[in-house]
Amino acid sequence: MRIAANLVGNPRIRLEYDTTKRDQYGRLIAYVFLENGDMVNAILVRKGLAHVLFTQDNLKDKDFLLRYQRDAMKKNLGIWSAPLTGEEKIYFGNNGSYRFHRPDCTFGKQISSRNLVKFRSPYDVC
Repeated sequence: MRIAANLVGNPRIRLEYDTTKRDQYGRLIAYVFLENGDMVNAILVRKGLAHVLFTQDNLKDKDFLLRYQRDAMKKNLGIWSAPLTGEEKIYFGNNGSYRFHRPDCTFGKQISSRNLVKFRSPYDVC
Protein backbone atom coordinates (compact mmCIF):
# COMPACT_ATOMS: atom_id res chain seq x y z
CA MET A 1 0.00 0.00 0.00
CA ARG A 2 2.93 2.32 0.66
CA ILE A 3 4.00 2.05 -2.98
CA ALA A 4 0.53 3.06 -4.12
CA ALA A 5 0.48 5.96 -1.64
CA ASN A 6 3.88 7.16 -2.90
CA LEU A 7 2.67 6.90 -6.48
CA VAL A 8 -0.54 8.78 -5.86
CA GLY A 9 0.68 11.20 -3.17
CA ASN A 10 -1.97 13.78 -2.40
CA PRO A 11 -3.29 14.80 -5.82
CA ARG A 12 -6.91 14.68 -6.71
CA ILE A 13 -7.91 11.29 -8.02
CA ARG A 14 -10.94 10.04 -9.88
CA LEU A 15 -12.54 6.67 -9.22
CA GLU A 16 -14.24 4.84 -12.04
CA TYR A 17 -16.46 1.87 -11.34
CA ASP A 18 -17.31 -1.10 -13.48
CA THR A 19 -20.56 -3.06 -13.13
CA THR A 20 -20.14 -3.88 -9.44
CA LYS A 21 -18.89 -1.35 -6.88
CA ARG A 22 -18.10 -3.80 -4.07
CA ASP A 23 -16.64 -7.29 -3.90
CA GLN A 24 -18.06 -10.23 -1.96
CA TYR A 25 -16.38 -8.93 1.21
CA GLY A 26 -17.85 -5.43 0.89
CA ARG A 27 -14.59 -3.81 -0.28
CA LEU A 28 -14.81 -0.99 -2.79
CA ILE A 29 -13.65 -1.98 -6.30
CA ALA A 30 -12.61 0.85 -8.60
CA TYR A 31 -10.17 1.97 -11.24
CA VAL A 32 -8.11 4.87 -9.86
CA PHE A 33 -7.09 7.70 -12.19
CA LEU A 34 -4.60 10.47 -11.49
CA GLU A 35 -5.26 14.06 -12.58
CA ASN A 36 -3.14 13.51 -15.70
CA GLY A 37 -5.36 10.58 -16.75
CA ASP A 38 -2.94 7.77 -15.83
CA MET A 39 -4.63 4.70 -14.35
CA VAL A 40 -2.96 3.73 -11.06
CA ASN A 41 -4.17 0.11 -11.41
CA ALA A 42 -2.38 -0.20 -14.77
CA ILE A 43 0.82 1.41 -13.48
CA LEU A 44 1.02 -1.04 -10.58
CA VAL A 45 0.37 -4.08 -12.78
CA ARG A 46 2.82 -2.90 -15.47
CA LYS A 47 5.59 -2.52 -12.87
CA GLY A 48 4.90 -5.95 -11.37
CA LEU A 49 3.68 -4.42 -8.11
CA ALA A 50 0.21 -5.96 -8.33
CA HIS A 51 -1.48 -8.84 -10.08
CA VAL A 52 -4.71 -8.74 -12.02
CA LEU A 53 -7.80 -9.99 -10.24
CA PHE A 54 -11.24 -9.65 -11.74
CA THR A 55 -14.73 -10.66 -10.82
CA GLN A 56 -17.20 -11.99 -13.36
CA ASP A 57 -18.99 -8.62 -13.44
CA ASN A 58 -15.98 -6.32 -13.67
CA LEU A 59 -14.13 -7.10 -16.89
CA LYS A 60 -14.12 -3.74 -18.67
CA ASP A 61 -10.33 -3.28 -18.78
CA LYS A 62 -9.42 -6.98 -18.66
CA ASP A 63 -7.54 -7.21 -21.96
CA PHE A 64 -5.02 -4.43 -21.53
CA LEU A 65 -4.44 -5.13 -17.81
CA LEU A 66 -3.74 -8.78 -18.58
CA ARG A 67 -1.37 -7.67 -21.37
CA TYR A 68 0.52 -5.48 -18.84
CA GLN A 69 0.68 -8.41 -16.41
CA ARG A 70 2.02 -10.73 -19.10
CA ASP A 71 4.73 -8.17 -19.95
CA ALA A 72 5.72 -7.80 -16.28
CA MET A 73 5.89 -11.59 -15.97
CA LYS A 74 8.13 -11.93 -19.03
CA LYS A 75 10.40 -9.14 -17.76
CA ASN A 76 10.53 -10.65 -14.24
CA LEU A 77 9.42 -7.38 -12.66
CA GLY A 78 8.34 -6.94 -9.03
CA ILE A 79 6.30 -9.88 -7.77
CA TRP A 80 7.32 -11.76 -10.92
CA SER A 81 11.05 -11.39 -10.18
CA ALA A 82 11.39 -15.09 -9.42
CA PRO A 83 11.25 -16.42 -12.96
CA LEU A 84 8.74 -19.11 -13.78
CA THR A 85 10.95 -22.09 -14.46
CA GLY A 86 8.65 -23.95 -16.77
CA GLU A 87 9.21 -27.10 -14.75
CA GLU A 88 5.51 -27.40 -14.06
CA LYS A 89 3.67 -29.43 -16.68
CA ILE A 90 0.34 -27.79 -15.92
CA TYR A 91 -1.05 -24.72 -14.17
CA PHE A 92 -4.47 -24.33 -12.65
CA GLY A 93 -6.53 -21.32 -13.57
CA ASN A 94 -9.72 -19.90 -12.19
CA ASN A 95 -12.08 -18.76 -14.92
CA GLY A 96 -13.82 -16.61 -12.33
CA SER A 97 -10.79 -14.49 -11.40
CA TYR A 98 -8.26 -14.95 -14.23
CA ARG A 99 -5.61 -16.01 -11.71
CA PHE A 100 -3.25 -18.93 -12.24
CA HIS A 101 -1.65 -21.23 -9.68
CA ARG A 102 1.14 -23.76 -9.72
CA PRO A 103 -0.05 -27.34 -9.19
CA ASP A 104 1.25 -27.44 -5.60
CA CYS A 105 -0.42 -24.16 -4.60
CA THR A 106 -2.91 -24.47 -1.74
CA PHE A 107 -5.19 -21.86 -3.32
CA GLY A 108 -5.08 -23.62 -6.69
CA LYS A 109 -6.20 -26.85 -5.06
CA GLN A 110 -9.24 -25.04 -3.64
CA ILE A 111 -10.63 -23.92 -7.02
CA SER A 112 -14.04 -25.45 -7.55
CA SER A 113 -14.36 -27.89 -10.44
CA ARG A 114 -16.89 -25.48 -11.96
CA ASN A 115 -14.23 -22.74 -12.24
CA LEU A 116 -11.13 -24.89 -12.77
CA VAL A 117 -9.23 -24.44 -16.03
CA LYS A 118 -5.91 -26.14 -16.81
CA PHE A 119 -3.11 -24.50 -18.78
CA ARG A 120 0.29 -25.62 -20.03
CA SER A 121 1.82 -22.22 -19.34
CA PRO A 122 1.00 -19.34 -17.01
CA TYR A 123 1.19 -17.07 -20.06
CA ASP A 124 -1.78 -18.94 -21.56
CA VAL A 125 -3.89 -17.80 -18.62
CA CYS A 126 -3.05 -14.20 -19.30
